[in-house]
Amino acid sequence: MEALLADLKNGNRVARFEAVKSLRRLYDPCAIEPLIEALKDEFYWVRAMVAEALGIIGDKRAIEPLEYVLKNEDEDNYVRGNAAIALGRLSLSCIDLLVSLLEHDNPTMRNYASKAIKEYDCNYAVQSQVHEIENKINNEEDLSENEYSWFIELGENAIIPLIHILKDKNKDNLTKRIAAVALGELGDSRALEPLILILNDKNEDLWVREDVARCLGKLGDLSAVESLISILKDDTADSINNGTLTIRPAFIAQTDVFQIGGFQFDFDSLTIDFAMGISFLAMSGTGTLSGGGFDSTAAIFDFTANPGSTYSLTIAAVPVPAAVWLFGSGLIGLIAVARRKAD
Repeated sequence: MEALLADLKNGNRVARFEAVKSLRRLYDPCAIEPLIEALKDEFYWVRAMVAEALGIIGDKRAIEPLEYVLKNEDEDNYVRGNAAIALGRLSLSCIDLLVSLLEHDNPTMRNYASKAIKEYDCNYAVQSQVHEIENKINNEEDLSENEYSWFIELGENAIIPLIHILKDKNKDNLTKRIAAVALGELGDSRALEPLILILNDKNEDLWVREDVARCLGKLGDLSAVESLISILKDDTADSINNGTLTIRPAFIAQTDVFQIGGFQFDFDSLTIDFAMGISFLAMSGTGTLSGGGFDSTAAIFDFTANPGSTYSLTIAAVPVPAAVWLFGSGLIGLIAVARRKAD
């Protein structure tokens, strides 16, 4: 992070551009002020990437500087257009400004205005749906399956608005928890980095962090393992569920598909257990093994990991023909996780 922030002042414009691209993916609020300053970069395509990054990270401090950029007729239209789209993602109070751009003399700006209003509409729709779910919970009404399937229907357009809700310090905890559950249902890997940031934030509400942990479990990306293990050692996490965070004993991911070396393992169940206070992870599951020229067969799955060290995997058919054993060790990036099936 510090190296990326330093690169924002690098004399090489390509280095500055790449630093902004990387910061955009981190969703870290510490980058906001340096990025706002970078809106003054001498190269327009760096400024344009900065405007895009500010819209993705989602900090309200960026609204006023972005409005200034958008209203500046001397600014490059590419930069102004990205500022408009960013404002559509960030603010529900900028609609009049965005609508006014639909009458702009320049067709490029009219096109950007249309895209920005689409972002605004998605932002508004997501916040409205979250608010509706919140009201039902507060009124102790039953929630139907459609409440969260709505986010799935909206698809990738719901990702950034939900992340913004989850990261907004002004949102109440129930609203954030609803956003976390919705992100888990969507199962989009773009939510990974911001979710890990929230999980690691000891100032965040414990219930929010628990729902974030569940969301990470549904995403099924093992790059979250070390952050999840850190929860096991977190003394501040001892105040809920009678002193035990729900994910501490185990969490279940009922839905995943594992693929490696021409084989596919379809899980009926996957249990991920953490040893309390020890940097060790064990995963076990049952399901169906297929591929490699073998008939599909019932199988068991075992995975162990010491973060920062080695990862080992065994998949075996039941009963076990020797040729079907798979052994592997290496990076967790070898694992491909498919979307969650219906329970």
